[in-house]
Amino acid sequence: MKPLNFSLNAQSVKLYQGDSVSILKEHVQNNSVKAVIEDPPYGMNESDFDVQEFLKSCLEGKAYDRKGRGIAGQEWDKQFPGVDYFKEVMRVLKPGGFYVGFCSGPNMGLFKICAMCAGLEVIDLGAWFYGKGMASGRKAVLGENPFSEKIENPIYGFAKAFEPILIARKPIEKGLTVAKNFEKYGTGLINGGEASYCIDGKRRSPTHAYWDGTSVVEELLGNDAKFARKCSSSLLDQVFAHPKPTHLEKNFGVDEGQGYSIQGNLVEGLRNELLTVKPIELMVALIQAFTKEGDTVLDGYLGSGTTGIAALLTGRNFIGIELSEQYFDLASDRLLNVKVLRERFPKAEYQQLILQFEYEHLNKELNNLSKVIASGEVAFEAIERFKSVRGSIRKIESGLAEYKKAS
Repeated sequence: MKPLNFSLNAQSVKLYQGDSVSILKEHVQNNSVKAVIEDPPYGMNESDFDVQEFLKSCLEGKAYDRKGRGIAGQEWDKQFPGVDYFKEVMRVLKPGGFYVGFCSGPNMGLFKICAMCAGLEVIDLGAWFYGKGMASGRKAVLGENPFSEKIENPIYGFAKAFEPILIARKPIEKGLTVAKNFEKYGTGLINGGEASYCIDGKRRSPTHAYWDGTSVVEELLGNDAKFARKCSSSLLDQVFAHPKPTHLEKNFGVDEGQGYSIQGNLVEGLRNELLTVKPIELMVALIQAFTKEGDTVLDGYLGSGTTGIAALLTGRNFIGIELSEQYFDLASDRLLNVKVLRERFPKAEYQQLILQFEYEHLNKELNNLSKVIASGEVAFEAIERFKSVRGSIRKIESGLAEYKKAS
């Protein structure tokens, strides 16, 4: 498939459809990328795992060929990136450039081994807390519990409440200090200014935990979880507050001609059905921490394009690669529509653009619901949805009004 290339002011976006390793070898130059920030497959595979064969493949610089299927029986998620992929990441990163990748708890160690075998230095482990999960917390026994005398409510494992983030770095150039490396390449240091936040009127460095602001986590974090806005920079919500994306956020940038059902689902054309979509604000926070405006960010597992959207909204150049033709088309459409939205509102903050998109789409749904209700053939659910949408629009209008005042 022909790659998609477009520009927005001084920004460039390049999207490729195909195998990540092959595309990187063919299209991305040595030492040309400031950071790789991505959400790759987690390898949540219940098939047999041969540790010796895995380690052998790592030492040989190859991908471990795992059988079976991944999350919800999906082929694409059956294995995480191998050493062959991380070798290409090493090649394209500038010295000191960061690799930031989400992964699963059970496979975190294996993921880390692949990165280290390719030559990356593991700097830290981050975590995105979202407070409510699924899957592994399912009950081990359905119906009557035959183990009631020994254990109450047996489950296979804890429900997921966070996702680990591997933070690694290409070694700085030999003979240079970190400071000198930064002077030469603009890499090796975290951009603490753009990603910093305020507590009690004092600027604090960004932490490496990203959470959704639930009361339980707030109690655990104490004062560091409070939303203070007394400094000139008010980015606390970008660092910590990251709920899982709503249906509307997942479809940010999806073609405007599509309509919504009374359940709030897209009913025609493309729809973002990817199970693992990350919040835009979370990807913005990571991009701001590890790159500067004008830098190039790469995502070797593009999915529905959220990392690219975050890069486009924050003034970064972007390279995205996606194996699936379906998701490549979806990501391409989302990014092109975000480009149009940015051109319509060139001076708007990215949060304002997201509100504008939601405002326009909810108004379309409201108009559709009005027609259904006016026809007289209406279900109770349609009237309730009408009230809900109208309330959401009023809240968004209030938010947009605040941005207009500030400008």
